[in-house]
Amino acid sequence: MTEDHAADSKPAVSVVLPVRNGARFLAESLDCILHQTPPVLELLIIDGKSTDATPNIVAAFAGRDPRVRCIVQTGKGVGDAYNIGIEAAQGDYIAFASHDDNWTVDKLAVQLAYMDAHPEVDYSIGRARFFLEPGCSVPPGFRTYLLEGEHMIRGVEVMMVRRTLFARIGIFPTDYVSAADVEWLARATHMNAVLGEIDHLLLNRRIHDLNTSIQNLDNTREMLRALRTSLHLKKGSS
Repeated sequence: MTEDHAADSKPAVSVVLPVRNGARFLAESLDCILHQTPPVLELLIIDGKSTDATPNIVAAFAGRDPRVRCIVQTGKGVGDAYNIGIEAAQGDYIAFASHDDNWTVDKLAVQLAYMDAHPEVDYSIGRARFFLEPGCSVPPGFRTYLLEGEHMIRGVEVMMVRRTLFARIGIFPTDYVSAADVEWLARATHMNAVLGEIDHLLLNRRIHDLNTSIQNLDNTREMLRALRTSLHLKKGSS
């Protein structure tokens, strides 16, 4: 915990953002995070050895804002990246972001106010609006009804978590490339972590031609494996 934070009565939020070759939309996402009110304590960018302009974009932001820090990922997979960020985080709360999504302008304020008002809640989620990037076609397998209206999503991209919860139930599994959050969420439910659902738009989620979690067959198989794990946990607790 930093001295500045200790002197501040407001809870601090660390943001963890994994990225690999995300230069196309990264700057827009970082701007949304860094212009939140109240401000984030730190923005931890976990770079999975990007070979595009991602490191240059991150370096430019870090040069302008001391809250931005880049950590190069030595392992692989998004679960490993999340864990690196959790280990490095100094905030009371940890929020997660994607390099191609945009937080709403009041995302942090709304979620912090809710968590402060509900001390029994371990982690919270909210609503998201999905939008198709201009010039892109709907990716195969994407559920097109999501492009209409707002949707409560139970996903890491919109979560804010009390840091103490990770000490209680553990961090993300590292044997998944992309579906680690599904397993973690199932474990959180199984271990009676209290989830708060905020009826407010917190995230604008971009759908585009490089959404690998939608198009990749291996990711679909991982999702099915994570869901089977969830079912086993439910059966074990019944």
